Amino acid sequence: MTQSRPPKSAKQRSLRREVTTEAQQRLKAEVSSQRTMIQSAARSRLESLVPEPLRWVIPLILSFRGEDAEPEITAPEVAEEQADQTIAPASLSESLCVQHNPLTCEFATASRGSDRCSQCGFALLLESTETIAGRRGRYQVTQYLGERGMGRLYQAKRLSDGASVVIKEFLLSRQLATFERREKKSAFTRLAGVEAIDGKVSDYRLVAPWEAIADANRDRCYLVTLGNWDASITLATYLRQHGAMSDVQVRRVLDQVLQTLEFLHEQKVRSPEGIVSEYGSVHGNITLNSLLYVPKAASIASFETQENLAFFIYVCDLAEWEFLFDITATQADFYGLAQKIAHQLQVMDELRSRHEQARIALQRGYSARLKQAPAREQAALQEAQIKELTLLRKQQAEELAKARQQPLRELRSLQKADLKMLGYVGYSLLLGRVYTPTQKQALPTSHPRLEAAHPVLRRVLDGLVTDQFETSTTARQLLTQMPVENTAPTRSLTAETNDTPWYLARWLWWLLGSVGLAFMLALIWLLLPRPQPQAIARNTTLLCGIDDVTNAPKGRFRYKTPDNGFWSHFLKQRLLSRESDLASTCLRNAADLNDKFEPILQARQPNYQLVHQAIAATNAREVAISEVQGATSAFTVTSLTNDLPADLMSQTVAYDGLAIVVSFSYAKRDNSLPKRLNGQIRLTDLQRLYTGQIRNWKELGGPDLPVSLYVPDDDAAIYLFEQNVLKTQEQIRLFRQMLPQKTTTSFIQSGEIVRLPIGPLLQQVIRDFENELPQKGAIAFAPMSQVFGQCSVYPLAIAGGERAVQPLIQAKGQPIDPGTDLCRNKGSYAPDVALFQSRVYPLAYDISVVYRRDNSLPPVGEKFAEMLQTQEGQSLLKQAGFIPIAEWKDGRR
Repeated sequence: MTQSRPPKSAKQRSLRREVTTEAQQRLKAEVSSQRTMIQSAARSRLESLVPEPLRWVIPLILSFRGEDAEPEITAPEVAEEQADQTIAPASLSESLCVQHNPLTCEFATASRGSDRCSQCGFALLLESTETIAGRRGRYQVTQYLGERGMGRLYQAKRLSDGASVVIKEFLLSRQLATFERREKKSAFTRLAGVEAIDGKVSDYRLVAPWEAIADANRDRCYLVTLGNWDASITLATYLRQHGAMSDVQVRRVLDQVLQTLEFLHEQKVRSPEGIVSEYGSVHGNITLNSLLYVPKAASIASFETQENLAFFIYVCDLAEWEFLFDITATQADFYGLAQKIAHQLQVMDELRSRHEQARIALQRGYSARLKQAPAREQAALQEAQIKELTLLRKQQAEELAKARQQPLRELRSLQKADLKMLGYVGYSLLLGRVYTPTQKQALPTSHPRLEAAHPVLRRVLDGLVTDQFETSTTARQLLTQMPVENTAPTRSLTAETNDTPWYLARWLWWLLGSVGLAFMLALIWLLLPRPQPQAIARNTTLLCGIDDVTNAPKGRFRYKTPDNGFWSHFLKQRLLSRESDLASTCLRNAADLNDKFEPILQARQPNYQLVHQAIAATNAREVAISEVQGATSAFTVTSLTNDLPADLMSQTVAYDGLAIVVSFSYAKRDNSLPKRLNGQIRLTDLQRLYTGQIRNWKELGGPDLPVSLYVPDDDAAIYLFEQNVLKTQEQIRLFRQMLPQKTTTSFIQSGEIVRLPIGPLLQQVIRDFENELPQKGAIAFAPMSQVFGQCSVYPLAIAGGERAVQPLIQAKGQPIDPGTDLCRNKGSYAPDVALFQSRVYPLAYDISVVYRRDNSLPPVGEKFAEMLQTQEGQSLLKQAGFIPIAEWKDGRR
């Protein structure tokens, strides 16, 4: 291009290129459509040759052949051509690009030391070995996948554990000023990510970002998502490859997306920076390109109907960060409105805070006056306080209701726009061509495909595009009236020739059926998973160190736990925090520490100061929970979370379990309880022992020894024993009658069961067996974390079902047995982690941090749980005998 070329010529060339591009796209679409029709007709012809009773085998054969096989929903593999190849958005198309599509330009070249195209100046693709550093990890790009929406997609891995991630790269337009690009980067890191604040785990299939990273040196931003879902094909690609969907397939798409919109529209959500929207949020970008088609596993898909319903729809590319990088007018208007609503909601939060402060000031003022007032005036003052507080609450409620009307009305309009866009997606899938709300061409009203569609489906689609539904819930309720079952008529089998004798045809069908059945059984055998311990759910989400947890509140916070419980025991232990216990990819500057947990925590998080207070009450667990509810304790750590109040949340940080132990004397092992009991005990026998029904071990096949019963001085452990072993109210009543009475300072050991702290309890169990006069056979229970590592007692396997479950395993994976020398072979056995994590061990339980479900409070408990869930925190808990929630790859030792 030269300077003398007139502007009109440039416009003509641009118009000619656009016309040529459009013609090429239409030609490609027409060829693709014809090819799809020919393939479909050929497949139908071939299927008609297969006997109808055997047609259900076809999906298995196709899946085995690899024609339609897709990876499992848990971790879909990514092919290079799997991501969408779409035309770049207008806001990113630089006029100087050779292909007018700089996101995927094949002719891009770079000069030495530059990451921009030497011809048009647009940012080039990331190198396959490039590393991106974020707050939650470091990621290495492994493969370019394609483009979708406003960005490029890359396959990558997290360097800390090798976990698969997908990175979406957003490029800031060069038309923006420097300060505008800086503001967009800042907004991107704040906006990316959404989570429910009610603690509920919903199956809403939203591809939520793991981390948002703004490149400090380049005009690039990166959105990181765990797994490979974000690299799945979109419905736009599915439509191009397979054509229109059936009624029940469209129903499945609508049902799943409406379920996702229910979560977004109706649940209280919180952004990563802590801003809460109690009225829900919006998607704002529901299109064929923001809905991902993720097939189920082939072994699952084989059992779906012939309508091929074996898929999930995942929702991605929310407008709040996708439109941040689009500077076209329509998206800018939408983004501006969304930001206005967010600002109004933030103003409402500030208004609530001012209201709360006004009420507190009023109450404090009256409290001061009541202290100084004579007794005869206090009643009048209290009555005046109630009246004034009631009037203030009424005025504040009216002010808040008035303030919320405008943002709520605007938010609801955006949410209804989501439903309208979904309606256009449904029409596109049903009719086999793309329809959008911005198209000049109206939706057809008399299309043959519409006339043949299910009436309920038509009502739902019509209601979505005409704004008849106020919420996604009402639309989904109507959709449920359409049956899921396949209602399409099945084709009758037509004979290809009448010359074949009937007996030969029948023999041929039986032969084909036998071969098909044998093939199916062999395939199922190959696909069936081998028995393995349950997969660890959190093995890809552990930060390295406690100091890697960000945004911990600053200040001094008090938390309370029961005295003599497992947490008090944990705080007394000396632990070793060292870099060698972390994954080899964790790069740390923190020094190794050898100290108790509290000093280690203080060193890692100096501004986050905790004060622990032990509760010595008889109902210490209930007191600890009530203190958290009353906000006088920031959180508590407990093993009892089944009956938590609705205003509390819990996060599991480790596992533990009750160990049933008996004396283990190596000198007298031949006559010891472990050997005579064959190393196990049934739950029913435990019930009989601890309710006084068995007095001598010979009643259970053991030696002729009287039974002595012990329990730990731990209310939580006793409660867990009652719930998991005794179970019935009658047995719990009998058990408590045998327990010693507890005073405020000590126990009165008048019962048939002796209650002792863990150390003296274990010593007494072995003494009972070693004493000659009188010799006893002692049994006790205690937390595994406090029993493991000593050899004076033997933990019995628990027989509650088909087999006995031994909680300890040896180095080679075999359970310990009464012949194992626990004293000589220390270090060669450990708790079976998989049994506790999967709850196969009947007496396993969670160790959890419990805190208030209140966004107005600093997240003290939430951040404490995050610190314990790091590799460093898990290592410290493991040293104390707890079972970690996850393992991590350790390449250092």
